[in-house]
Amino acid sequence: MTSMVALRCFLNSLSGTLPPEWSSMTQISTLALYINHLSGSLPSEWSPMTGLTNLQLYSNSLSGSLPSAWSSMSSVQLLYLYSNSLSGTLPSSWRNMTSMIDLRLYSNSLSGTLPPEWSSMTQITTLALYSNKLNGSLPSEWSSMSSLQVLYLNINSLSGSLPGPWSSMSSLQVLYLYSNSLSGTPPMLWRNMTSMIDLRLYSNSLSGTLPPEWSSMTQITTLALYSNNLSGSLPTLWSAMSMQVLSLHSNSLSGSLPSAWSSMSSLQVLYLYSNGFSGTLPSLWRNMTGIIDLRLYSNSLSGCLPRSWAGMSNLRQLSLQDNCLSGVVPESFVNLSRLTTFGGLNLCNTKVRGGINVSTCTGGDWPTACYWLVSQSHTLVSLSPTDRRSSRSSTQSPSDPMGTTTASTASHSRTSSRSPSILSKSTTSSIVQCALLPSETIEVLLTPLTDVAELLLTSSLLAVVVSGSSYTWVNSNDTTLHMIGSPIERRVLTSLPYVGLNITLRGPLNTVKYWKVGNVSLPNHQLLSYNAASSNTVTWNAVVLEPPAGGWIGASTPLMTAETFLVNVSMICDDSSMLNVLVTIPAPAVSQEYAQRVETSAGYAQIASIIAGGASSGSALGRVMATRSMVLCNANAAIGGGVADFDLTICGARTDDDDAGTAAVTAGSALVSNVVIILIVIAAALLLSAVWAWFTSKGVRAAICDLCLPSSLLSVWITVVPSCTSSAVFLFARVNRSSCVGVDIVLGVLGLLMSVVPCGASALLWSSRVCGGERAPWVCLVKHENERKYLRQVPRHLHRLLRRRYEWQSTADRSSTSNDMKAAWVVLLEYRELRYCALDACVLCAVSCITVLSGLTGSEAACRGWSMVAVLLMVAQLVVLCAARPFTSIFSTMVAGVTLFLTVLSSLSQLVFLWAFATNTSGLWLVDASAVLSLIVVGVSSTKMALDFYQLIAAIRRRLRTITTASSQNDDHGILRTSSFLTTKPNDFGLRDIVKEIHGSPEVTCPTAFMMTEVDEGIFWDPSGAALGTELVNEHSSDILR
Repeated sequence: MTSMVALRCFLNSLSGTLPPEWSSMTQISTLALYINHLSGSLPSEWSPMTGLTNLQLYSNSLSGSLPSAWSSMSSVQLLYLYSNSLSGTLPSSWRNMTSMIDLRLYSNSLSGTLPPEWSSMTQITTLALYSNKLNGSLPSEWSSMSSLQVLYLNINSLSGSLPGPWSSMSSLQVLYLYSNSLSGTPPMLWRNMTSMIDLRLYSNSLSGTLPPEWSSMTQITTLALYSNNLSGSLPTLWSAMSMQVLSLHSNSLSGSLPSAWSSMSSLQVLYLYSNGFSGTLPSLWRNMTGIIDLRLYSNSLSGCLPRSWAGMSNLRQLSLQDNCLSGVVPESFVNLSRLTTFGGLNLCNTKVRGGINVSTCTGGDWPTACYWLVSQSHTLVSLSPTDRRSSRSSTQSPSDPMGTTTASTASHSRTSSRSPSILSKSTTSSIVQCALLPSETIEVLLTPLTDVAELLLTSSLLAVVVSGSSYTWVNSNDTTLHMIGSPIERRVLTSLPYVGLNITLRGPLNTVKYWKVGNVSLPNHQLLSYNAASSNTVTWNAVVLEPPAGGWIGASTPLMTAETFLVNVSMICDDSSMLNVLVTIPAPAVSQEYAQRVETSAGYAQIASIIAGGASSGSALGRVMATRSMVLCNANAAIGGGVADFDLTICGARTDDDDAGTAAVTAGSALVSNVVIILIVIAAALLLSAVWAWFTSKGVRAAICDLCLPSSLLSVWITVVPSCTSSAVFLFARVNRSSCVGVDIVLGVLGLLMSVVPCGASALLWSSRVCGGERAPWVCLVKHENERKYLRQVPRHLHRLLRRRYEWQSTADRSSTSNDMKAAWVVLLEYRELRYCALDACVLCAVSCITVLSGLTGSEAACRGWSMVAVLLMVAQLVVLCAARPFTSIFSTMVAGVTLFLTVLSSLSQLVFLWAFATNTSGLWLVDASAVLSLIVVGVSSTKMALDFYQLIAAIRRRLRTITTASSQNDDHGILRTSSFLTTKPNDFGLRDIVKEIHGSPEVTCPTAFMMTEVDEGIFWDPSGAALGTELVNEHSSDILR
């Protein structure tokens, strides 16, 4: 029958073996012999049947191994050999069956490993190998089976981990790997299996947490991961999955039940029993309207049954036994007809009472873990002092509002592992009134602990939390009261102190006096070990909490970051939960006393530098202000007010973040305040110019040059650069979260323009007047002075230190000073290298910008990186300063070098703290050292400002003396007549004379920001430019004032 194309003899009683001779049917494409009594082995001789596409031999008694020779059947698309007694291994040569679409070999006795070579079957859609004796690991090479839709490998002895590369099987819809020995964690990469519908991995040894990334499997309807070793919490993101059946029971999962899962409206079966879940039952789960079977038993769930769960109209089975639940079954549950009719509500071993058709229980009680730590007695006792000491009882209420003295008892238990201890239940039989009437209120406050702390505490370190006021709770559906307690400093929390709370209740005494502490937990539902004492005649509950194993604040939280932690105290009465007191305890950042002094002193010094008129002091103080809060890694903290801030509120709060909104308002106020200050100074300078022009009979333009404008404004402009730069960068960085985008952009642009003015003006001055070598209009030359003798050594050393060793001259006429040189004289008097003046302003601007950028993201790595950049910039500037010595005097160079070096050390101290001690109190000395170094910078800068101010006062005195003594003009020569100018005694040469000698100018006689006169200078200066009638004869001065 060589022409046979299809032969179907299934569902008969054929027996015997498969004839090898049928190999001559080379044209056959379909051969179906399933469900017969055939035996024997698979004939290797059938390999020439190359036209065979459909071969079904399942449900027989065939044995032997799978013939490797069949690999030549390259046209086979469907091969069913399941439910036989086949043995041996899977032939790797079958990789040549590249046309295979559906291969089913399950329910045999096949052994060995899964052949990686089968990855060449790229057309296969269904592969069923379950119920065999296969072992080894899952081949990563199978990831190339991109068309695979159904894969059954369950009930084997497979081991190893789940291959991450299988994530490329994007067409896979059904994957059964359960009942093997697989280990490792569920791969996060499997999120790419977006076509997955049914995934079953139960009864393995999988560990780790549930990957939140699997939420991308939005088509999945069944997920079974039970009976593994999984831990961690339930991923909130799984709420996006359209599951109908979810089985996660019999693992080590913990945490609370996520309220976000309420959006899983398609969920019908949810098994979470036999885990370690805690917390309360989420009321929002009422939205799971499709739920039929919900099993949460054998956990540590607490609280009451939510009334809202009466909306689960399809619920038939609700298993809550062996939990720490209390209260009563809500009356609304009577509407759950399917649940109550068949007795589907199981509340055994809980303290929930009531309900219709609730499962009956024989004996049993709460799980022992539900008794927590404390077993309290409601019996008043009278003890002698000796008895009180021996029983560790308190005789004084710590917060008795009536001043009543009572006795109370408390039992104690403490374990070295800080885990809740198991105590026997207190058995006191009495009928008490627990519940408040509707709308009744109670006041809750945290009052100080007194001698009860001694009763409860075995450690000397106790942080007591109190409340500034009372909080009112109204009896309603909301059983949680939020309170804010007094702060505990981070420096204290790192020592893992015990935390003391004294919860005082003021309300109907016959009710609230029976409310006791039932348990204390953290927001993640981690139970805390504690000791407590209370009384049933006055309404106080004193609790001392033992710190959790991980500490009150995460160990990775930087000390400079303010945090809060929450403590949930559950108040119970007659074993039923009555009220949850959620106490928020602030944990402010480590106090920076020195840093606050730096900010204050540097702020005042900046204002003083404006008055003194020094061109370089403001830059040193600006660096201090820019780097003062680098250690905080917080952009909000880097924003301070203006130099003289007016506390303006421009456009109100800018962002949803309170801190960022406050910082944005501060930034806007700083920018506007700085603009106002500069405008005021400019207006004052122009007014003074007009007055000076009137006194000296000059034109206003000449008077402006006499006042050295605009260079006289350099000191005030340098002072506002740090606050302008940081405020502008902050506003631009937060503009996408601002409600005043237009205002922020305008202020930001204005701030950046103001920030670059000193740098740009200095660079422009150099390029237009100094650049060009010998052809440049201005040149700075070494100033030569004649040898002179001093009677004392100190004045001579001061003279060398303070004298200006360089002077600027015009290449066109070195005997006079042009108006444009007068306008820039404040800068020329201080710097002999104008490029450094521009560099100084640019680096100040850059460092101010970097301190904001370092704290924008909140990333410690980014903060450290940007801080390193700031330090490197200042180090580079220090190198340039030492190499170029750009100032005209040794004193100015020394002040600039010392202040810059100290600022670098201060920043390095902060950087070392960030790298090595951000969470360790042992490195806080670095922060204090940084602040002390900054204070030294302020002190050194103040010395320079004091000298500048002295020069200013001396110049004003001489100019006023000049005006008052020049009472009339010489008619012939057109000069002012004067009887005397400045008289000094030749042998009386002190600091004042040194300043006069070193800082006097024959050509440019304008004060730093104020005074100037124009007279016929021939009466005061000789032809060589030396002063007549003073000790400046034969000396060439270069001060703008003298």
